[in-house]
Amino acid sequence: MKTAILVLLILVVSLMIGVAIVRPLVEFIPSLGNLLGLSPSAQGGTTRTIVNSIQPLGQLVTLSLEVAHANVNVKSGTPICGYEANYVSQSVIEVGVDISSIGVDSIAYSEEDDSYIVSAPAPAITSCRNEYFDQYAKSGGGTATCFDDFWDDMSIIGRRLSMHRFVQDALESGILRRAENQATIVLGNFISAVTGSQVHIEYDDAPEQPIIPPSCVLDLPSGWIEDGQGGWKRT
Repeated sequence: MKTAILVLLILVVSLMIGVAIVRPLVEFIPSLGNLLGLSPSAQGGTTRTIVNSIQPLGQLVTLSLEVAHANVNVKSGTPICGYEANYVSQSVIEVGVDISSIGVDSIAYSEEDDSYIVSAPAPAITSCRNEYFDQYAKSGGGTATCFDDFWDDMSIIGRRLSMHRFVQDALESGILRRAENQATIVLGNFISAVTGSQVHIEYDDAPEQPIIPPSCVLDLPSGWIEDGQGGWKRT
């Protein structure tokens, strides 16, 4: 009788140890969970594993576009004092998906085809930076009737105009759509490697007016406004 009780205790303890070892493996390796038929009870752990795996990635930069303009024109003046300059400019615009907002509620599992559906924010411009800017032609200023020196202000205005043009050109070229396609590949492959399942990425609707980050909107020099005729004037 004592021997039977001892054997029973050994079996119970062995079973408890086995569950303690297998369950973490099932949570972290979904394919093992499917093999053992335990995937339904492990989906919560697997979803959390997906979130924990992608959160360190922060903001996923999916596309970087380098653009250049060689005809950035800035002019300002009065009948007796005028400035005009042409600049060449080169900038880089980055577009990405903020995956830090993806949580457990953003991920659903479909048993029908063993796939995960991930809701992600729409791609957006994440940053801009000017890498080269130079003046290659200028006229006006420095005459007997023009004592002020506004060339630095002209340069700042030129940088602002070129950056604005870069952003508009990038948007019109479909950079957001291309970034979405790239994010689908990168994020989908990453999650698929973690889960061993198919992955479908569904993006939120993009705002009607794209959000432009501060790095893409340069400040004007103090006291300058557009004159309504393609030029600039001091207030």
